[in-house]
Amino acid sequence: MGYFKDNRKVFILLNITHDCNMRCKYCYYQQEMNEKPGKMSYEVLEAAIKRAAESSFEKLMFTAHGGEPLTRGMGFFTDMLDMQKKHLEGRSYSNFVQTNGTLLTREFISLFNENDFGVSLSLDGPASMQDKYRVYSNDRGTFDDIMKNIGIMEEIGLRFAALSVCSNDTVKNMLSYYDLFKEFKNFDGMDLVCPQIQYTPDMITTGYYGKGLIELFDRWFYDTECMFEIRVLSSFVFSILLSRPRMCFFVNNCFSNYVMVSVEPDGSVSPCDSNPEIKIGNILDDSLESLIFKNPIKKMYSVGEQKRLEDCLFCEWYSCCNGGCPSLLDNNGKQLYCEDYKMVLSHIKNTLEKVGVCREEILGEESFKNIPNPCLRMQLKKIYKEIQGDSPDACNLEVKNPA
Repeated sequence: MGYFKDNRKVFILLNITHDCNMRCKYCYYQQEMNEKPGKMSYEVLEAAIKRAAESSFEKLMFTAHGGEPLTRGMGFFTDMLDMQKKHLEGRSYSNFVQTNGTLLTREFISLFNENDFGVSLSLDGPASMQDKYRVYSNDRGTFDDIMKNIGIMEEIGLRFAALSVCSNDTVKNMLSYYDLFKEFKNFDGMDLVCPQIQYTPDMITTGYYGKGLIELFDRWFYDTECMFEIRVLSSFVFSILLSRPRMCFFVNNCFSNYVMVSVEPDGSVSPCDSNPEIKIGNILDDSLESLIFKNPIKKMYSVGEQKRLEDCLFCEWYSCCNGGCPSLLDNNGKQLYCEDYKMVLSHIKNTLEKVGVCREEILGEESFKNIPNPCLRMQLKKIYKEIQGDSPDACNLEVKNPA
């Protein structure tokens, strides 16, 4: 069974508000928020939870998103927890929140810690990187406020992850970028994602994303004290060795194989928050199964995506990237970061072979002993065991707080 093809788990992204206290200069969601301002009503929130309760999925993964979800205040989150307790008794479910981190308070942090929320912060790196693009509406930087709140999180003991967007500044200062995250306590991992350069063409130079990932991989892979994950890099390693991608970016035809819905404040549903313009129904009217597996609009996009992927089928790296994310295409429908992915995958494969880990050989737990990074080594061993045991979660391992 493939990576996201395990239909026992569903990801439910709740865009609980289109309000945000920041004005990030590369925000892919700004147009959607400007055109459709609003907040998710309790009717829509409860409908989403009820749809999950009525579904046949065994694991329900809720993520509070936005906009900036913390603008809804503490009361919204406590009410959401009460609704889940009411409707999801006996069900397996988890809660996550993706936040810019500026509105975190001691009360919020305690609530998330006590209720086992996975928390992911949007943090692009040191102040010189963070404050260039991630600013308040008055253009003031956000780094100092986030670092103060991270201090409270570490004091209380709340584990967290981070989401970063790569820029030329990141690549030019990759070691200081890595060292910032290395300093954190209670830190699970990060994503370093590529920007949607079709909207922000000056943010990163062609080829720089691949260059940056290679430098970051070498620092992380050989770090014998590292205990956090970098998901884009571990995804490439898992794909090369085990044919199991780690991120939705690299799932084969995500319109068919990624079990997810993104719910807007008015209840309208998209297959992914990166494609809010694709409306496939409304959570007030449609079941999760019908939205995910039977929706004709989603099927139409799936057919189109499969046609796009035909050009990739004979590429040596196709099984690792699966054509990349369909939201990152140029005007001709080609993957914007194709050459970057090839560059990084080739480097990672060569590095693995240098330390004696090679897919062409028979893999076993002993195969991974030469991996210097203890976090990566531990993950590979765990996933290998799950594959051998045909676990439903095999190769669908998640950081507690997904970035």
